[in-house]
Amino acid sequence: TPSASTTSMRASSAAASRARLVTVLFLYCASGTALTLANKLAVKRFPYPNLILVIQNGMAVATLALGSCTVPLTIGRMPRLSWPLVRLWVPLTVTFSLMLVSSLLALQEVSAVTLIVIRNLTSLSVAGLEFASLGTALSWQSAGALLGILGGAVMYSLHDITFSPIGYSWLLLNLLSTSAYQVWVKRVIASDAGKRIGALGMSYINNLLSLPVLVAVALAAGEVSGVLGIGTGAWSGRELPKAVTEASL
Repeated sequence: TPSASTTSMRASSAAASRARLVTVLFLYCASGTALTLANKLAVKRFPYPNLILVIQNGMAVATLALGSCTVPLTIGRMPRLSWPLVRLWVPLTVTFSLMLVSSLLALQEVSAVTLIVIRNLTSLSVAGLEFASLGTALSWQSAGALLGILGGAVMYSLHDITFSPIGYSWLLLNLLSTSAYQVWVKRVIASDAGKRIGALGMSYINNLLSLPVLVAVALAAGEVSGVLGIGTGAWSGRELPKAVTEASL
């Protein structure tokens, strides 16, 4: 019957939507895990986290700009910077840079697994910030799941064989900056500028505006002089090409 056919089509559409959602979530988790492991390897081989981020973010900007020029119908045009846009993006740039720097500094002290476990606590802090700033409520099922994440992270931390006070301090900063970034980015997405720019345009601006911040921090931390072989903290640059390639990937 027509009604049975319509119901079947709706069920098939809902199943397809769920399958796409599960696939996207799986790919998101897999890519995030792969990036964390790659960063752990990169920061171990090339102990200059800010320069690693300069390389990674610079590659992201170059890739998006190249794609915008060569396949604009697929990638879209990257937005041009203007003072109002930069002013809107300042909070995002600061929290984005803090989030990236604290992550790599934490990886110098703790394992990649520890970073992933503690980073999951961002769900709790974001839920609290969204409730306070946006009035977003949670169901009791969601609240129970978040408490389960909290309990698991606490148990893991109590038995973490790689525990480091310095590493966990960087993880705390990473947790706070990531939470602030995710809440603020929702405001930007909802703005007129955010709607016009799109996801790839936002990624382009994030990475582009973070470069001066990261270069300044790298200079202040002595990372540039270390790579150039200046000073007592100089690093042997014989493996520099390999380290740059790993950081770019």
